[in-house]
Amino acid sequence: MAAFLPLVGEPSLLRAGIEGDPARWLPDAHPTPDGRWSTVLHGAGWSHRVGVQVGAPWESSTTLWRSVSWEPLRSDETTDDRPVRHLPTFDGELGLFVAGDIASLAIEGRYRAPGGPLGAMLDGLALHRVARRSVTRLLEDIAALLRAGADRERTGSSPPPPG
Repeated sequence: MAAFLPLVGEPSLLRAGIEGDPARWLPDAHPTPDGRWSTVLHGAGWSHRVGVQVGAPWESSTTLWRSVSWEPLRSDETTDDRPVRHLPTFDGELGLFVAGDIASLAIEGRYRAPGGPLGAMLDGLALHRVARRSVTRLLEDIAALLRAGADRERTGSSPPPPG
């Protein structure tokens, strides 16, 4: 699965944002006791909290990458980090491509539908669209937070209080 999104903003500031603390660019991010980040994914009319593991930044050609993987959490409580086995997991990379003054955000990876062969069949019929929409929405949310952070850096304003 892959999704791409052009970004408007100063590429060096966008890059600094994605290289930095994931709490600044993951939507509604909260640290979990096991070192992951808890955030909410939104799908076609649903939302669910997931535990996200974010790797260190690495560069390949004109793209800065960070590995990302997630699995659904059992509840909306950030202290309850037990996975949910009836929702999909994801393993992939989040990348910021920069060429001159043009930037794009990408996410590429693999998600695994739960439920074995029956789950794969249901995924093939309809659920892959929900998964694609969830990944696209996450990319849109990350892009908005990166742009806001770059704008704050450019103007020298302080970030909003945590909320």
